[in-house]
Amino acid sequence: MSAVHFFHAVTDLTFVTMYYLTIGFVVSLLLNHVLEVLDTRNYKEMPTWQLGAEIAAHTVVLSIAFYVIRNIVRRIPYPFDGAGGYQHELLYELDGGIVFSFLILFFQRNLIEKISIFQNHVRNALGYTAVVAE
Repeated sequence: MSAVHFFHAVTDLTFVTMYYLTIGFVVSLLLNHVLEVLDTRNYKEMPTWQLGAEIAAHTVVLSIAFYVIRNIVRRIPYPFDGAGGYQHELLYELDGGIVFSFLILFFQRNLIEKISIFQNHVRNALGYTAVVAE
């Protein structure tokens, strides 16, 4: 790998990561806001099956958002595509969006709360008692 090719690969990776970080942060904030406004129920009193269904629905919404945004990022051109034989479409991170998916999940307060309460529901149903280390 030549120095020029390496430079373009690192620069392209940086651009793509910044796209995912920026878009992921904004989308996460928007989803949190919309879901908080729409959802005013008490999760702790909700039946386990209904809470599980809501977690699944929330995950589907995130998956759709991820799919749409990943396709948008793939269409953003790299300014130096073709220079030194570098091909932007071959960048592996265009398909993954690891940073993006981590960021969105990290900032989904509603989803994290639902999962925590769901976990407590399941533990209680199974009679599981946690031993806390002191």
